[in-house]
Amino acid sequence: MTRLPIRDLSPVLGVQWEVVARIAFLSPVRQWSNANGRGLVMNAELVDAEGSRICACAFHNDAKKFATILRGDGVFLFAGGRIRKAARGFGKPNHTYEIALSSSASVTPVEDDDSIEHVDYAITTIRDLAHADAHAQVDALAMIMDVGVLDSVVDRKGGVQVKRELKLVDSSNVEIVCTLWNEFAEVDYTAALHQPYAFRQVMVNDFRGRSVSTLSSTMVILNPNLPEVIALQEWFDDTRGEFSVPISLVDCKFTSLKDVATQQNGTSVSVIGVIVRVDKPVDVTAKDGRLLRKRTVALQAMSDTEVECTLWQAEVEKVTPEQLGKVLSLDNAKVVIYGDYRVATSVKTWFWLIQQSMSASS
Repeated sequence: MTRLPIRDLSPVLGVQWEVVARIAFLSPVRQWSNANGRGLVMNAELVDAEGSRICACAFHNDAKKFATILRGDGVFLFAGGRIRKAARGFGKPNHTYEIALSSSASVTPVEDDDSIEHVDYAITTIRDLAHADAHAQVDALAMIMDVGVLDSVVDRKGGVQVKRELKLVDSSNVEIVCTLWNEFAEVDYTAALHQPYAFRQVMVNDFRGRSVSTLSSTMVILNPNLPEVIALQEWFDDTRGEFSVPISLVDCKFTSLKDVATQQNGTSVSVIGVIVRVDKPVDVTAKDGRLLRKRTVALQAMSDTEVECTLWQAEVEKVTPEQLGKVLSLDNAKVVIYGDYRVATSVKTWFWLIQQSMSASS
């Protein structure tokens, strides 16, 4: 079989060819549908030692098969795929053809070849993301600290969008939420906890606080080939991220405790205060019959304003009477009007207990 540069690939070769190339872009497997049917697809962009680029794609079971083999920024030997006319589109390589990876194709990992250009990153620390422009596209390198549940929302056109939230932390000692959308959300991140990941081309958002989210151009890479990964891993091994604070603390965009009573029911707020009371956990039965556990915690500010916070389910055990006098930050909690004003956690709430006792400034 003849090994060729990408520029020489054409349909006349049939399947008698092979190429060594790096994965410059790799999408998760996603669903597609049109008038002809529906199915699964995976897309990749390949680059070789000459700098030539070409798209590759796989469908249905082949998409799932090759998704388990390919890795962003990895180098692979490709052989036997069908070369066909390329579908033109914005941002696609300027190549006449593309590779369709079918069941007859083979993809084999090979030793990294530094003569092939690597994926380029412009890493921004999470702390610096607090000052980045909204809607800017950035690259981040972080450890995954928490993996949220798979959720869904209905968009303005009535379509259902799937989402999942990750909590990320880096050596700048700041945490941020990354929202994964659709095909990114459906990836199993169970084994991703406490692993270094590069998030290339995610978008900065200000909806309900500073966060980042995936785009169609985003690439998520485990343990990327970056010198910063070693320093990140060493930092995490030393600290386990225990001294990190939410990004809202960097900008100090808190609702003061005295202003909580002016908020409408259901408003999302971030608050901070000294823990002055921790009630015992209570089991309650929801309207749908579920047995839930809750705990009420009271926070106080320098103005002597006191606000009750209801912690639900897993959050109940995170604040105990031994933590009286410590400072608690609740990010993206919900204002609940039930006889009086209070804030309540939910599955979408991240909160941090600041280990050192101090006076609240809210």
